[in-house]
Amino acid sequence: MIEVRPVETARDRRDFIRFPAKLYRTDPHWAPPLWREQKRLLDPERGPFFRHGEASLFVATRDGQPVGRISAHIDRRRDEIHADGKGFFGFFDCEDDREVAQELACSAEAWLRSRGCTSIEGPFNFTVHDDLGVLVEGFDSIPYVLTTYNKPYYARLLEEAGYQKVIDWHAFRTDPEMAMSGWPHRLDELRERVLRRPSFEIRQIDLEEFDENAQLVKRVFNSAWEDSWDHVPMGDAEFLEIAEGLRHLIIPELSFFAVVDGVPVGFVVSVRDPNPALRRARGRLLPLGWFHLWRTLSRRGRFRVMLLGVLPPHRGRGYEIVLYTEVIFRAIELGYPEAEMSVVEEGNVTMSKAFSRFPCERYRTYRIFAKRLRP
Repeated sequence: MIEVRPVETARDRRDFIRFPAKLYRTDPHWAPPLWREQKRLLDPERGPFFRHGEASLFVATRDGQPVGRISAHIDRRRDEIHADGKGFFGFFDCEDDREVAQELACSAEAWLRSRGCTSIEGPFNFTVHDDLGVLVEGFDSIPYVLTTYNKPYYARLLEEAGYQKVIDWHAFRTDPEMAMSGWPHRLDELRERVLRRPSFEIRQIDLEEFDENAQLVKRVFNSAWEDSWDHVPMGDAEFLEIAEGLRHLIIPELSFFAVVDGVPVGFVVSVRDPNPALRRARGRLLPLGWFHLWRTLSRRGRFRVMLLGVLPPHRGRGYEIVLYTEVIFRAIELGYPEAEMSVVEEGNVTMSKAFSRFPCERYRTYRIFAKRLRP
């Protein structure tokens, strides 16, 4: 018999957080989160989402053993901007069992319906700026930091529960061999033309002036992403907290501003990928997890271009191409073996066109699903 219960006790919370470790214990590609950070994220007293949202966590059990989990949540800050009656689900993990998936979905839907929501969308953990989507393409490697990985059957379970696709997001990958063998000369010409402009410069992000640089990134981020799908501007405190959490992953030599007449008009932020180390450490820092993590972060391993954006008035002038190419040129010179650029929404024509000129492959797709909620 399947039972779905809200997370209320310490045991419930432990079952919710630890269930993925059980589900993926034999999967060669799954990388666990850092468990103590997962606890903080889901704690209403400490998690940054709970400053502007509310959530309920649910665990499904069969004969007392966890077989699935899901969250239902409402983002009040988003409601102030969009006011479209949407509620959301996230942290969806489930055995390949249609009944379990439908019972989890029903629990999340009922919680949102009771709060006046007219539709449900997800998965988001918790917002569009966090881990998002169901992986529907690209199951053959360990995911990069802060990206989703799941079993191939997840999309089918959601579709069987009445959910439909809303939008896809893509991840792109390149390495030195791919980049150098397919590098178009026109990119070099365009890059050099932009770099010769006296008003333009590339300014490296300085971790010694971290808070000031983070504020600059936030201002450009909120403006550059304002037309993006379901974007909600971030406040100072939230952005700085997220930035602080990434501080030790940021690669300064691969993170910089595009500056015109002394004013930042775009930026790129690249981060080291700790997931291979977290997999070896099983998500724990003790007793030896810290060593695996330190060794990975001290090496020039694979990295993720996590954020790249240019302010709308400055798009189409070659700055995006300069940012892409500068990252790859520097990465090759420094000996980095692989890079991921993610995630890019399928409707982002500017970014898609830029990547079509670039020697890389689209290798992963993440899908957002939605369903109308009947009164």
